[in-house]
Amino acid sequence: METEESVIIRKAIHEPYGTNGDYAHIARFQMSCCMETEGRTLASEKVTAGVVHILQHEKLGQYFIAEHTNKDGVKTVAGCCLVQLQFSDWNCANYICLESVYITPEFRRKGILQSLFEYVEQYAKKHWTYGGPCEIRANVSRLNLSMQKAMEKLGCKEMVYKVYSKEL
Repeated sequence: METEESVIIRKAIHEPYGTNGDYAHIARFQMSCCMETEGRTLASEKVTAGVVHILQHEKLGQYFIAEHTNKDGVKTVAGCCLVQLQFSDWNCANYICLESVYITPEFRRKGILQSLFEYVEQYAKKHWTYGGPCEIRANVSRLNLSMQKAMEKLGCKEMVYKVYSKEL
């Protein structure tokens, strides 16, 4: 029996290593994202350990999974994002920081990013209430023009800040 195609967004679930759980999809997506945006290969062991660490310590951030179900009922993990809170003393509220966003190529331009963004926005309003969330922010590579356009389509605008970094 055929059904409608659908997308559900859910919090990622921490499962032990070796279970092919959410951590495996997320780690694979993050390695693909780095290769696509920066042309760099990341160490899979380090990325996997980082993803698992966040899943084990929810205060560091929360992953959300976009799961697509096709007309035959087959489910595919189509994308994910990491959400971290940054408290603003200027606003006495949280910035909702959208990080590590990745949508698999076959699911791009199909509304998955919009579904993730809207879900995170509603989740933030319901669960991160101290001072209320004051805005959603996303780090986007200056080289990733398609993601910049997608964020603008979602109502986001470029900030006045530049990000500076120093390796330790």
